[in-house]
Amino acid sequence: MQTYMTLIIVTMLAALIGTILVGFSKKNKAGDPSYDQQLVSNWRRLGIYYVAMTVIVVVLLIFMLRS
Repeated sequence: MQTYMTLIIVTMLAALIGTILVGFSKKNKAGDPSYDQQLVSNWRRLGIYYVAMTVIVVVLLIFMLRS
């Protein structure tokens, strides 16, 4: 169980660092007009990713707690 928790924490930290790096990148600061025009579809896709990852994490936690 300790191995699973370590794996989850490392993955979360890697995601956090990656998100911060993208947020402060030069390309991100410059902006992209075509991205701004597709705001609703971008948010929808991001929401689907978050829901999917939440389900996966919950399933993994249930699996870890049962073993």
